[in-house]
Amino acid sequence: MTLRNVPPVIGAWFPDDSEMHSGGYRDYLDAIAEHSHYNLLTTTMRKCQRQMTDPEVHDWFNQGNPIRKTLKVRGHDVTFDAVGIAAVRIHENDKVEAIAAGGLKSFRTDDVSIELPQRADIALWRDTNRGWQGVLQEHDGPVLDLLLAITKNWTRLSVTVRMG
Repeated sequence: MTLRNVPPVIGAWFPDDSEMHSGGYRDYLDAIAEHSHYNLLTTTMRKCQRQMTDPEVHDWFNQGNPIRKTLKVRGHDVTFDAVGIAAVRIHENDKVEAIAAGGLKSFRTDDVSIELPQRADIALWRDTNRGWQGVLQEHDGPVLDLLLAITKNWTRLSVTVRMG
């Protein structure tokens, strides 16, 4: 059976104020992972005094899980220190082809090493000419020299929309 043939079994999570702190989601999500039949979990707020667009609520939901791992990708060690998402594509020539990470602090493999002084949402990829292109999301200030050493081709994105 392929994943396309599996219908979603949807669960909903409505966090309580007692869970609204760093790591406050862990107990609930660990219990769901171990004891439920859900394969899709959604969340929202159901409190008159709290809205998803409140800055502290938005930031809490947006915090993501820390990713501090070394993985084998095409036989190469790849190490990430990121938050929420971490992805790498290694070309068949054994060179890094693309990187994407939320809250990236560091990335290391055979041919690319990035150590940032503060976390940043970042994407890097090789264009059709095999040159690097980069995107920084929600990053204030100039592009860091260590990133400019990889490429001068950076695009800045500001996508957070706060209502209210």
